[in-house]
Amino acid sequence: MKKIILSVIVSFVAITTTEAQEQTYRYYPLSEFQGDTLEFLHANFFKQTHCFDGKSVLDVIDILEAELPVKQIFYRNWPDTMLLQNIELIFDDRKQDKIFNQLHFVVMKFSKEYTQQEMETILGIKPEQMIPLTQEVKQKLKQFTFDERFISTHFSDIKLTNWPISD
Repeated sequence: MKKIILSVIVSFVAITTTEAQEQTYRYYPLSEFQGDTLEFLHANFFKQTHCFDGKSVLDVIDILEAELPVKQIFYRNWPDTMLLQNIELIFDDRKQDKIFNQLHFVVMKFSKEYTQQEMETILGIKPEQMIPLTQEVKQKLKQFTFDERFISTHFSDIKLTNWPISD
């Protein structure tokens, strides 16, 4: 009986150790994707979402800024909820949403749900108001941490590739 219990414990430790090793983050440079930013984002974030559990939006920005500087951020207030669902990171300086070929990298599923009022207080902006990513804003983004309770991804992307938009 002792051998069986010991065997079960050893197996459990081996499985746990293997799972922990699988959660090591690996950075893939943009050059590996011939400049394809979507593939870069998928390899570094979508496919490794579990590595960001407990990390902050600022941790993501720090990784991105090595090769793909974030210029602006904003958030949306979805009509069906009063709670924040995501923050969008934007890689160019154009000051409006839904621009042809403007890539938005969406970070979501935070440890805390924020109301619109809380977002306005924390970031100092209203929904869909783009602001430059300054050092001050970066510090504010530290408090948005990813929740490990979610088993799906913390990331999404939006890129308008059809023009004009048809309703």
